[in-house]
Amino acid sequence: MKRENWIILVFAISFFAPGLLHAELPYHMGVKIFKVNGVTFQLLYVPPETFMMGSPSNEEGHKAEEIQHEVAITKGFWIGRTEVTQELYQVIMGKNPSYHKGPNFPVENVSWNDSVKFIHRLNDLLPDGHFNLPSEAQWEYTCRAGSKGAYCFGNDGVKLDQYAWLGDNTHGKIRLQPVATKKPNAWGIYDMHGNLWEWCVDWYGEYPIRALSDPSGPPSGSEKVCRGGVQSTFLCKFFIIPFFKEWQVVTHFSYRV
Repeated sequence: MKRENWIILVFAISFFAPGLLHAELPYHMGVKIFKVNGVTFQLLYVPPETFMMGSPSNEEGHKAEEIQHEVAITKGFWIGRTEVTQELYQVIMGKNPSYHKGPNFPVENVSWNDSVKFIHRLNDLLPDGHFNLPSEAQWEYTCRAGSKGAYCFGNDGVKLDQYAWLGDNTHGKIRLQPVATKKPNAWGIYDMHGNLWEWCVDWYGEYPIRALSDPSGPPSGSEKVCRGGVQSTFLCKFFIIPFFKEWQVVTHFSYRV
């Protein structure tokens, strides 16, 4: 089979190409459109900024280890507009480990190690992409999209139904749903709340009390961080931080690059 791989880089305000982007983007954001073996996917540019990571002590459900601290993201980075789809995983890895199958569903049933192997192969095919898992700080910063509340849209959990697929709103259907079928956050990025948990690159460790610049977690550890929430309104809040061994295959786990 002929391999067809290409990349289009678009630094464009949404009004230049609204049909291409499908949803309006903030003025400072750009998009990279990749195609590999016939499957296209998008990365959005996230600009540098300083934000408060973690949750305040007076937030409902706050846990002692979820220390709120200032984080400076000093360099802009690119991140997937959606989770990696099963269609994309199939053309890169030649298999689909997902329990609930659908080409536009996020890949599931993958370990942290599986996600890293996928990224290595994707970088071999598209070496200009420089793909990686996000750090936990990059993930939360992207998910917040400027929000200082418990969710990307503020603190009103009732609105979560508009942004996330949960066990609470699938009405007897399987919880896993196609990507980009709920509202994106303010930066045009989909499904960072709900649908599946997402692996981050970091080892799990306690948050520091001091301010940090570009943190990437502890230098070593025994479990990897995942974020995003999957089952309920409570689990989708920013302060929920599960962690698992990097070799563990978990049904409701996915990732984005």
